[in-house]
Amino acid sequence: MSWRKPKLRIGLDIGGHSVKLVAINSRDNSVYACQRSELVSAEMARTPSEVSDVHLRMALRKVFQDLPNKRSAVQLAISTPFNNVFVLSMPDVDDSEIKQALFWELGPLLPKPAAQYEFDYRLLRREKKKHRLVVLVGTILRTQFEMIVPVLKGLVSEIPLLDLESLALLERFRQDYPDLTEPVGLLHMGATHSSYTIVAPEADPVFLSLPFGGDILDGVISRNRGVPVLTAEWQRKEPAFAEKIISQSADGDKEDRETWEILVQFVSTILRFNTRYDVQNQKKVTRVVATGGLCNDHLIQHILNTPDLFLKIPAEYWEPLKGLMPDEQIDAGLGFQYGIALEMALRNG
Repeated sequence: MSWRKPKLRIGLDIGGHSVKLVAINSRDNSVYACQRSELVSAEMARTPSEVSDVHLRMALRKVFQDLPNKRSAVQLAISTPFNNVFVLSMPDVDDSEIKQALFWELGPLLPKPAAQYEFDYRLLRREKKKHRLVVLVGTILRTQFEMIVPVLKGLVSEIPLLDLESLALLERFRQDYPDLTEPVGLLHMGATHSSYTIVAPEADPVFLSLPFGGDILDGVISRNRGVPVLTAEWQRKEPAFAEKIISQSADGDKEDRETWEILVQFVSTILRFNTRYDVQNQKKVTRVVATGGLCNDHLIQHILNTPDLFLKIPAEYWEPLKGLMPDEQIDAGLGFQYGIALEMALRNG
């Protein structure tokens, strides 16, 4: 019997700093490979705004290397700080007509003409007595997708379906946490931005987009310490830096005070969001589940692990790949970062 390369279902997550790929073996639904390639580094683009099609092509070729991708189904999620996510109530229509109907429903909600956006949606429920649909929909400007399409054409047989980071992450979370009995805060922290979603049983999710990420911290550190951004990133990841920043709560240091103030503002924004949810729904968020690349930082870990510094409620970490492949096969520190790519691969069946 001749050996054949497996047919794979591939999930791609293209972010501001990196490309992540998860490949699932269609035969037994096992994880075949996890790959990551940087878009922003000393050898690639210096900042996310400088990422070009050349950088994207190099990164994609690296994550696809040695994969039988010509026979593979690929589905794509784009991570972007410009995502718009809405929960819409609209007139009931047939499933085949929802996307077209959403085009008209979204028009008044978007800053630019609806024709300039790609969008994806999830049907949350049908309210039959009211003849209404409740739909979770995310939008992204087409200009953020257009650079990716020609690059992918040389790598895969079919252009992948588009999804958005926030919707994919929420769906994967619900698969891993199917038995929620109380509201939970899902916190995803990345390089260019963060998102916070309150997920509760038998209730619509509530979203908050946060201008907080590794890039923002690196920019502040670079400016205040007078070092290059890449040096600032290296310093941020050192345990000694976390200890120094935490001390700002006590005595203050002009050089790093702004970094501490950004952390305080980040936590305060989530706290106000939780309080508002409690007032409106008479239900409290009792814990936070954190994921994303920033969960690897000593500074963020200290904040999350100290309830007095973080919302007065416990936080736990979510590594979506846990249990799906041996820990030793997951690159050190990257287990938090594959949730979106994993969801795209598992959904792509």
